[in-house]
Amino acid sequence: MMSDNRRRVGAVVAPVSEHANTRNEVLSAEAKMARGIKILYLFAKKHNLLKYDAQGIATVELSANQCTNVAKYFPGGLTKGINIHFHREDFIPYPPIRYMIQQKIKSFCDMARDLYQLDCKALMVRMNNEILEGLENIKKKASNNGNKPIDMKIFHKEAQALMKKLVRVAMKRLCDEYYKKLKKNDKLSVFTQDEFFYKPLMDNFLDHLHEESVHYRSNERDILTFNEKTKIFSYDEGSRVTAHDKGYKPGCPNLTLACEGSYATSSTSHKPVFQTNTSYIKHAQLGLTVKYKKTEEEQVMETCRQIREIMERMAYLRLHGRSIADRKKPLTIDWVYQVLTTNVNEGSLYGCVAKAMKLMNGVQFKLPGGPFVTLNTSVMNAGINEWGNWNFFRKSDTQRRENRRAYIQCTDALKDFVPKTDALPNPNGFAAKVKILRDALVPGTGDRKVTAALKEYKRLQEKIAKNAKQFQIVLTEQDAHKKLNPKERAQYELSMEDNAELIKFHMEESERLYDLLRHQTYIIENHRLEQWEKNKNKFKHYIHEIEKLVFQNRNELDEKLRDPHTGMATQQQLLGIAALIYKSYADDLYYSGKYRKPEQAAIFNAYLLSYQKIVGMMGSVGCKSCNDRGFVVRLLLSAMAGHPFVDDASIPKAKQLGFNLLPEPCHSMKTNDHVMQGTLVEHRCSENIMSHAGVYSCINDTAGAPPKIAQKKFSVLQGVEGVRDSGYMYDYRRMAAHKMEMGKFKDAIALTPLISLAASPTLFGARDGARPGSSDSKSPQINARKPKKSL
Repeated sequence: MMSDNRRRVGAVVAPVSEHANTRNEVLSAEAKMARGIKILYLFAKKHNLLKYDAQGIATVELSANQCTNVAKYFPGGLTKGINIHFHREDFIPYPPIRYMIQQKIKSFCDMARDLYQLDCKALMVRMNNEILEGLENIKKKASNNGNKPIDMKIFHKEAQALMKKLVRVAMKRLCDEYYKKLKKNDKLSVFTQDEFFYKPLMDNFLDHLHEESVHYRSNERDILTFNEKTKIFSYDEGSRVTAHDKGYKPGCPNLTLACEGSYATSSTSHKPVFQTNTSYIKHAQLGLTVKYKKTEEEQVMETCRQIREIMERMAYLRLHGRSIADRKKPLTIDWVYQVLTTNVNEGSLYGCVAKAMKLMNGVQFKLPGGPFVTLNTSVMNAGINEWGNWNFFRKSDTQRRENRRAYIQCTDALKDFVPKTDALPNPNGFAAKVKILRDALVPGTGDRKVTAALKEYKRLQEKIAKNAKQFQIVLTEQDAHKKLNPKERAQYELSMEDNAELIKFHMEESERLYDLLRHQTYIIENHRLEQWEKNKNKFKHYIHEIEKLVFQNRNELDEKLRDPHTGMATQQQLLGIAALIYKSYADDLYYSGKYRKPEQAAIFNAYLLSYQKIVGMMGSVGCKSCNDRGFVVRLLLSAMAGHPFVDDASIPKAKQLGFNLLPEPCHSMKTNDHVMQGTLVEHRCSENIMSHAGVYSCINDTAGAPPKIAQKKFSVLQGVEGVRDSGYMYDYRRMAAHKMEMGKFKDAIALTPLISLAASPTLFGARDGARPGSSDSKSPQINARKPKKSL
């Protein structure tokens, strides 16, 4: 019998450090989420809520009121409700076409409701029925009425055509509803079929709906997906700020907590058992473009506010796993922000983010009704797109310097991390092998030069923290400059006529201190690089020795993992060993300089995020929107995480048991074809790519489009089903609200007025008959020019 995550988690090390506290609190929070996810799974199954469409996907929508009993298990409290998506064992491995069309149409209907007060409920019901009918027809056509397996090329072609057709149908019907309302309210003077009067009016109407839908997240509910074939679940909080127009709403764009896990059925009670395997924070790239904030100080301040919002989300995750007695104890967030985008046109934005992260390093603030939180932060830029190496030729100083400091911070977390092995079979054997690997990874003190650099590094970090504590007053007080006493004014030696001057002072002071820190980090990294060069050929042997122990004790390990009393502790101690392996793999890429190559950068980011989570740091990933590159890393992270309940028949038992909890060296598996070929990670990515919560999150954020994933953009996934060859997701990129070409859609709709307001609207603009009615000279004339947005 297997057991759920328990609150009595098997600690990897004794809680003697902040990192150890973080590990235990996050594990406890994940255990709570696993219990909540189990309750939601059983609720949907018990009440027969699953109505599968032709693709084999069922969606259960629960409002916040329906989630009151389970909300306590989630850090965000399910305040907007949750959508649960079940993928049947035989579901067609394709993006959820029904949900995509629904969200695209819903975004237009919601805008029509909010901007023009149109009642679109009946229209949505009608469209939903037509979506289901269309899917059934596609399945029949692609399978020759069920007489042969699904032809995915036919399915893909027909699904794209169905989406475009039904979106146009919905647009035409919205135009008809708008025209009805204008006629009913006597807003028309010319009731005519002449396109000179009618078409410009409807063009304006559709353009306005589209422009506003770019800033609109079509569904703010939390997302939970289940893949019944692989027994993998994926969870994503609902974001309130869309990623595609930063500055339209205050707050960090596309910010959510996400987690990945697995489940299985107990052999005795037949009740599912759930295990959360990893959790992390994801968000769109921080900072605002110049079109929203004109001065550098304004950009940096807004970025700092977004950083604080992320800090709060991380803090609340930790508090979710704390006991009530410890809720008020202060905590430290040790965080490396992993930037996944390095496009040519985003160099200035990255520079703004780097300045803000340095300003916030050492900031303290108090959570409402909670403890004081201190931030220790840095930024790692390893973009995973085709421009990944760009900053090595331009602005390389900033990037190398920031990456160097971030990697030093990650490596320092190893100093108080000592994996335990007492819950494993042959604990002494494991302990001896683990000690050898850890000793090779933990940096030594070095010679006098290195010792002096470490001492000066610590001293400068204290000065940086002092500057941050002074800066936090500016962050929280609107008129901080007015509250300075004469002594403080003299210290700044500035007139202090407004906050901008004070902000500029702290920015310059921060840059000055980090310039001094630069030389120390260079010495420290060179020493660690030398240590890696000395040991790099030994790591593979050390890891192989641990894998041999796993193989030799595979039967007893299997029993311990499935035992309700020992399963959790066994898994966590194996994950402690996995952290060392992740770090050795990340070192291979970082110190060799390969970590920014297009085929390796995503793997490096997944290694680093996995490592940070296990050792007790709080990692986050972010790209321009965190819908595409962020999704790639999330998919890899889910595949790399330990899945103790997954039994892959295609994977040899020994390999499956060993690599199920110990990471594979994906970065060094390249054959004649591609990186990761034949690995368990690639196999899992193929199995779960279409059912991952990140797909639904992207659909919500873009109002209808899945992640833009294609092998030409992300070579690391070129062996993954759905990315290889056809690129099912990438072909929908033009359906995203911010990418949609409205001209093509409007041109395909014959925008002509209705004959009779009682007549049902016709599809695709079939003309409705003769010209009815005459004009009324007293009514306002329709302006053929495009009106202003303010209606």
